Amino acid sequence: MSFSYTSKEFNISSYPMYHSVYETYKLVEQYIDPTFRYHQAIARLSGELLRYLADTVILPMDVSEYATTLKTMKDTFLKSYEDKIRNNNLTKELGKTIYLISESIQLETKLN
Repeated sequence: MSFSYTSKEFNISSYPMYHSVYETYKLVEQYIDPTFRYHQAIARLSGELLRYLADTVILPMDVSEYATTLKTMKDTFLKSYEDKIRNNNLTKELGKTIYLISESIQLETKLN
């Protein structure tokens, strides 16, 4: 599930002030969500989803799909930032993290 602001009127995936110093209570109150109706709806939906997940004995999650996604993200990250990793001498630090991620992926795959 993904929560994001979309608008058919403007071709943007989030509003331009998102996570900036200009994203203030006043901006939201006057322009974005004056009645806070959308904020309340998302808060209620998020709360209900979290309650459901907290009460579920077995999480409804496809671990093999999760493992595949992690592997794809890892491979994309390494390909995209290979030069920066090497130039900034981050190989050792990232190596430990990537090793742990790889181990998790292999374990998830074996469980399925």
